[in-house]
Amino acid sequence: MIDAIESNFEGHEAVRQLALHTPKWGDNHPEAGQMMVKVQRFILGEVAKLPNPNNVVNRNWEQRVLPVTVQVQLGMGTAATPNGRKANEPLSEGCGPQQGHDTKGPTALLNSVAQFEPRDSKHWCSPLFNVKLSPGSLKGETGTRKLMAFLRSYCDLRIWHIQFNVINRATLLAAQKDPEKYRDLIVRVAGYSTFFAEMDKAAQDEIIARTEHEM
Repeated sequence: MIDAIESNFEGHEAVRQLALHTPKWGDNHPEAGQMMVKVQRFILGEVAKLPNPNNVVNRNWEQRVLPVTVQVQLGMGTAATPNGRKANEPLSEGCGPQQGHDTKGPTALLNSVAQFEPRDSKHWCSPLFNVKLSPGSLKGETGTRKLMAFLRSYCDLRIWHIQFNVINRATLLAAQKDPEKYRDLIVRVAGYSTFFAEMDKAAQDEIIARTEHEM
């Protein structure tokens, strides 16, 4: 794996495919979830060691998973990673999985993200959570009820934050190809909304690569 990462998986496609098809964070897989929680608690433990410069009672440095669009820029300077992501590709846009790695549906995604929040720690805040939904699956009263059930589950799991894009891949690709026809198309990025046509291609590609979930 180290050789594959150092070569950006060139000549190691079999290793990359193995990595891509290994259980991932975002699919409610027990081992993947445990690994994410372990890594996060390690980070929180290190954050807790930092001095409190302003001597604020019961407060200190915090872990904030709120990338806005930095996941694209940081990805450009990050080598390949063991999940099969190649060098210079975007990192995850929040506390959810790598783009396209959540393959077991929106409920499994919720159950994974619910594990992310260590409610017994005072050193975390703002885990940003994006969900992209297919417009077709939300049509009519049936679609509305599906979304209501999804939001109730989100509340029951006490997840800190959620934001949606309800759009399909075909529309985004069309807007990327002919932006003048889609000047009014607004998308949720990661902490803010903007006109899709005004984004640079790297940021557009990152949104296109997110899993489009069916309800």
